[in-house]
Amino acid sequence: MTGLAELAISAARENGAQSVKKITVDVGELTGVLPEYLHYYFPQVVKGTVLENASLSVNEVPIEAICNDCGNIYKPSRENDYRCPKCGSLNSKITKGRDVELASIEVD
Repeated sequence: MTGLAELAISAARENGAQSVKKITVDVGELTGVLPEYLHYYFPQVVKGTVLENASLSVNEVPIEAICNDCGNIYKPSRENDYRCPKCGSLNSKITKGRDVELASIEVD
């Protein structure tokens, strides 16, 4: 949360904002970051900064993969043995769900 707050504060300063209304964070399913913890620690981390009165919105981003063999985009899971449901391949690349990103900042 501290790193995200620092990014938001820096962006707000660069744009001359005196205060921030809302920040939105995207949290990938594979990160292990629990949105409840972000909401819990946010007020403590931003106290005394331009983010102090801002609200926090957290979007959970599901895991998504693309099959390197057939190009199918799918959600790998235990149910499909992490295989492409179209061709059965394990040759895939995770394209979403691995990151925590500062998605947006709303300033006054």
